[in-house]
Amino acid sequence: MNPTRLKSLLIQVQKGRMSVDQALERLKHLPFEDIDFARVDHHRSLRKGFPEVIFGQGKTARQIAEIMARLRKIGENILVTRLEADKAAWVIKRFPKAEYHPLSRVLTYLSQPITPPPHRGLVLVISAGTSDLPVAGASAGGGPAHRPNDGQSSGIPVRCGGGRPSSSDGRPG
Repeated sequence: MNPTRLKSLLIQVQKGRMSVDQALERLKHLPFEDIDFARVDHHRSLRKGFPEVIFGQGKTARQIAEIMARLRKIGENILVTRLEADKAAWVIKRFPKAEYHPLSRVLTYLSQPITPPPHRGLVLVISAGTSDLPVAGASAGGGPAHRPNDGQSSGIPVRCGGGRPSSSDGRPG
């Protein structure tokens, strides 16, 4: 449940398009829903501005799919992190709209378009090199991002701009 969906629900009740009991049924799992193996946070979007994130490591594909089904039911976008390819393949069979990003081991399922808030800009994700690409890919979070992938963090100053010095004498400009 995010602020837009909650406001829409309240307006429907106010205008008589939905009964109070129907609204209560939709809200009964706020803020948490306990299932046998997890406690799903349906209220996170209201509190934090982004939905629950599923940590895939240590969960079975069936458990991940069950949590995803609960989040999809209330219209949340879904992000699963630390997900192995074989589990992702199983989950995608149940959620064909899901996308797996193998480099970052992240699975996304969009119930609604992502629109960044107007006051926020570009995300800058700087990684030290190729071995950091999985974490850098996951860190970008699906928003607009610039990813210089060779910040040369081994004692050499980090430079943005393709990893090349900005001045003729080799010093960062």
